Amino acid sequence: MTAVQHSATRNGLRWAEGIVTLAGWRLRGLSAGLGAIAGLGFAPLNWLPAFALGLSGLFLLASHARTRRSAFFIGWWWGF
Repeated sequence: MTAVQHSATRNGLRWAEGIVTLAGWRLRGLSAGLGAIAGLGFAPLNWLPAFALGLSGLFLLASHARTRRSAFFIGWWWGF
């Protein structure tokens, strides 16, 4: 892997680093937004990629939660 490819890979993950460092109302809003996007995967739209995106976002946020309580509330806001 060249230095340019390595730099692109590292920069490509920068958005994920920013997401997992969110806290407060931004984290709750993102969780609720991902849940709303996941809801597009059900009838009448049946847009399955939206459900996959929302569920992947839930797993990303919950896996980087600091405590179990925080992970619970991320899931609660996602389902709200």
